[in-house]
Amino acid sequence: MKETPKIRGILVILLVAVLVPFAAATAKGTSYAAEQPDQITGIHRAYIYGYPDGTVRPLGILTREEAASIFCRLMEGCDKWTVVQREKQFTDINPDRWSYKEISQLAKAGVLEGYPDGSFKPEKPITRAEFAAISSKLSSKSAVREPIFPDTPNHWAEQPIRTAVGRGWIRAFGDGTFRPEEQILRCEGMMLINDALDRRVNGAGITSEVIRWPDNPVDKWYYEIVQEASNSHKYERVNKQKSTEQWIDMRR
Repeated sequence: MKETPKIRGILVILLVAVLVPFAAATAKGTSYAAEQPDQITGIHRAYIYGYPDGTVRPLGILTREEAASIFCRLMEGCDKWTVVQREKQFTDINPDRWSYKEISQLAKAGVLEGYPDGSFKPEKPITRAEFAAISSKLSSKSAVREPIFPDTPNHWAEQPIRTAVGRGWIRAFGDGTFRPEEQILRCEGMMLINDALDRRVNGAGITSEVIRWPDNPVDKWYYEIVQEASNSHKYERVNKQKSTEQWIDMRR
């Protein structure tokens, strides 16, 4: 089911303010997202929308088409690209599908791929390996280190996984494994993206005018993570890096 903006806060897909471009070799006029650290003030655009029933489903499984839409929102001008023709790039993605444009744009830019049989499987849960493969292409930051995991040798995504972890886009588990074929909850995906982009807020920093979701109660560990991901806001913080935000203005 398509994510849609909640009525009281229609959030237009715009450039995420913390991202800066770097040239993409695969699609002229497009650019991938890269981190812009040391922001004291700025604007964070929502990259998570709710569903038509007013929920945000933080404990739902993140699907491949939802991930494509999220990453498209995190890329400069993805919503304005004109490289996609009304052509069928995947056997199971038609132009009338809600996620068609985002999937087609990222595929055209070389950010994501389908399966050998020509399908994309949009409703299939995205795996940690697939998430890492996409996010490894969305950063120009040099990896601090590229760790080796005991459960990724000879895996098709071994190198993208190491790159994504080294650049801070996804984490390993406490036992040192990566578990490439595990699924990702929506709130886990938000947590990984927020951390990679230095987006963090606590209860004290959230204004009263935010979109509130009935299935994102304040007593859950993911409450602030979801609020950060699903509300467009202007922020400021005392310290440059790894400091929580104070929201000073909401954006619609």
